[in-house]
Amino acid sequence: VTLGTTPVIDPSAGAAPSAPLRAAELAFRARVEKGAGRSGSAERTSALLNLAMILLKAEQFEATLVEALGPVDPTPGSGGVNAGTVAYLKGLCLKRMGRAPQAKQELERAAENKTATLWTNDGPPVSERASRLLSSM
Repeated sequence: VTLGTTPVIDPSAGAAPSAPLRAAELAFRARVEKGAGRSGSAERTSALLNLAMILLKAEQFEATLVEALGPVDPTPGSGGVNAGTVAYLKGLCLKRMGRAPQAKQELERAAENKTATLWTNDGPPVSERASRLLSSM
């Protein structure tokens, strides 16, 4: 019996020399889940968020937004890794790309989400990190 599943992000995903192979595997998993009609599954969300971490560490910000964070569809109201996490990661990308107005919008959305965390359900709160970034902009 499956009681529930939630996505998990590996914070070291982009650090290994095998990161390009891992990125290809994650992108494939996301496509398979979507093709099977499970666009919002925890597995697809987890694959896309881990792909986002690899692309972020490679400083591929546009690809992170388009290929990984654009198609992700996390549960908006649940705790843990959720829509607030995605907004935070989008805000980071946009800030690094010099798109401050858009970054502020995403970071404000993340700061308002008090249940969002990074990496796991009991990871660091996103709202605190987003608020700190906003105050530095």
